[in-house]
Amino acid sequence: MTVRSMKRMGFTLVELLVVIAIIGVLIGLLLPAVQAAREAARRAHCQNNLKQDALAVIGYTDVKGVYPTGVTGGKLSSNIDPKLTGGEIEAGFCQMGVGWVPWILPYLEQQPLYDKFFDSSGLGMKPGDPFPFPNMLQFGPAILGIEVWRGGDTVLPSFRCPSSVLPDHAEGSINMAADGYATSDYKGSIGFADQGIFHSLCDQARAYSGDSGTLNTIRPGNVEDGLSNTIMIGESSYYIKTRQQGSEGVVYWPAWAGGILSEEHTLFKTRPRSGENINCNVAPKTLDNLWYGTQPGVDITNQPSGPTDDDCAFSWHTSGAFFAYCDGSVHFLQDDIDDDIYENLGQRNDGNVVLGEF
Repeated sequence: MTVRSMKRMGFTLVELLVVIAIIGVLIGLLLPAVQAAREAARRAHCQNNLKQDALAVIGYTDVKGVYPTGVTGGKLSSNIDPKLTGGEIEAGFCQMGVGWVPWILPYLEQQPLYDKFFDSSGLGMKPGDPFPFPNMLQFGPAILGIEVWRGGDTVLPSFRCPSSVLPDHAEGSINMAADGYATSDYKGSIGFADQGIFHSLCDQARAYSGDSGTLNTIRPGNVEDGLSNTIMIGESSYYIKTRQQGSEGVVYWPAWAGGILSEEHTLFKTRPRSGENINCNVAPKTLDNLWYGTQPGVDITNQPSGPTDDDCAFSWHTSGAFFAYCDGSVHFLQDDIDDDIYENLGQRNDGNVVLGEF
């Protein structure tokens, strides 16, 4: 009888640990590459969103002949020159009201949402009453017994950047009137010194400086620096939190519907010397830095960490943000861009034309 020797099959514990270690190293090497590829895809998606939104504004402008007003609600306040208002001087909610995005909804294939948003039924309005009225986004829902204005909670895919970490709807606001509105990662540019493309009604009147056309209208012909040299829309995907005077909550969520409480919901500025620079000095870009900063009990706008202003461009990409120009092109601007260049790009008629890449 022959006894055959049995050859041992399998791995020793040491060999198994070596294999696991090798796999771990390979995963560690691959993970950054996978994350970089995913962010590259998100950046491309974000860039395309801005392209589509800019083309929608251009489509509106081609039909109407003017750019939509940034925030349309409100009578002009009493410090406006009556020559610019036809004599109609009345205090009002200057920076509150329907924003520029609702007007371009049909050009984003959102006609049903447009019809819903501009439905005035149930408000008890009389013939001749202005619609949309100045503070409609804040008080309209209270009149109707609903949380937000009609359609204002609808998430618009072309106004959300895949890299953004903001929730789809505003929440935790100091003034709860903003809660429930769909957020946006993009805002319209006021520019520097109110000489950009979009404005609230009052700011537009104050900045009036002899542009051709009538008050409260900006036409492509008024963009004297060139459509390809002037910012129209930019990423502004952040909020600030305040703790002053015993209150705690978010101020000015970015929202596509418009100026719920102020124009900052839907408009940003290109004034780096006033703290309104790209990415607003937030580093690193985390929700904690938007919420808390580094000094508990101190308003976040007075801290070295956290947003320094509520009018900045801001993205969740590294080192800059995307901007759509008036010709429909989209460019990525670094957050260390020269202050003068950034200001000039936001202006439609300062005569300082910026050429080339920067």
